[in-house]
Amino acid sequence: MKKLLAFTILLLSNTIFGCGYSPYGEDIRYCLFKPSYFNFGEFYSFNYHANLWGFDYDDTNRSKQYDSNITDWYHHLKGKVSLESIVDYNLNLSVIDIHAQSENEFIKFLFTNNKKNEIQYLINAKKCEELNSWQETNPWEKEHVNIQEKNKNFYNLLVKTYKLEKNTYLKRKYAFQLIRAAYYLNDYKTISTTFETQFKNSTKDYLYYWSLFFNCFTKNDPSKWVDVANIMANCPEKTNACYYYFHSDFNLKQALTATSNPKDIANLYAFSSLQKVDENLENLKNIYQFNPNSKLFDFLLLREINKIEDWVYTPYYTNYLPSVEIYNHFWNDSKDKVTTQTLRARSEKDREYALQVLQFINSINFDNINNKALWYSAQIQLLFREGA
Repeated sequence: MKKLLAFTILLLSNTIFGCGYSPYGEDIRYCLFKPSYFNFGEFYSFNYHANLWGFDYDDTNRSKQYDSNITDWYHHLKGKVSLESIVDYNLNLSVIDIHAQSENEFIKFLFTNNKKNEIQYLINAKKCEELNSWQETNPWEKEHVNIQEKNKNFYNLLVKTYKLEKNTYLKRKYAFQLIRAAYYLNDYKTISTTFETQFKNSTKDYLYYWSLFFNCFTKNDPSKWVDVANIMANCPEKTNACYYYFHSDFNLKQALTATSNPKDIANLYAFSSLQKVDENLENLKNIYQFNPNSKLFDFLLLREINKIEDWVYTPYYTNYLPSVEIYNHFWNDSKDKVTTQTLRARSEKDREYALQVLQFINSINFDNINNKALWYSAQIQLLFREGA
């Protein structure tokens, strides 16, 4: 009994903080203007989202659309094979599956119609995939294999094949395969020369932007950032990779010195806005000035509305900090005391910012905007928030 009494006294003499569950992040974030209502699948990774910190590389959450290389083959064959069969080749087949007895509709069509050049390209493309994933050693080989020598031999063959190819359609495809292979073999000179020769003055289609992505690794001047921003704005398949590899060193001030093209400037401001979790109205104004008919411009407005919803609605209706700021407050040992009065006062301040965004929307010419429905909806949404 004496031990129990001593233990009780000791327990009561100390201040103890208990851990318990409290909702946070997406559990509390108010979002009425949902990104899923609009067609921004290629920018899904950059939605304003508390738990993801703005990143989500799960392709199942992106809008269901075929990659550009899939639709390219479909149109090249004049729609005579299904898109699904091309996807099946692209994702599931290996080089040994490319033969006349294949059950794949795409492969079968090529053999049936004696498309020898296309077949050889597909074989080489699959071999390029192997090159891009080979390691320095192969533990499954019974005899020692010099992987580097094997890579180099195929690479030299790829260079020769590219130079000999006469078909313009296939030559551009070979050029991209060569650029990608050169990247994995650290042959940056070949990347640069091939891009200059084959793509610099060509049509700016997906092959141009896919090749431009690898060419960015060869550059160290501010023009690199212009290329990066243009890839982000024009190439859905490279948005994630582009941001992942280049955002940490991005310098907007330096980048703006490398171009006078209005669309380039707008794309630079857009790239710098993709992960901003604070007010972004000034960047939106700059994008509107240089290229109002930009899909990224539309997306960034949506993102700004989602921020305002979090800043205004989340504290007002839950009595919690905004869902993103809650991390900064608690994990950075903030000494600020958060009270209901503090939250309401800050919420009112954020309403003032919402009014500024509304005034900007009211000032623009909707005839110049790409997604008018989004902007009209944002206008209505902000009007309700202003009166809430």
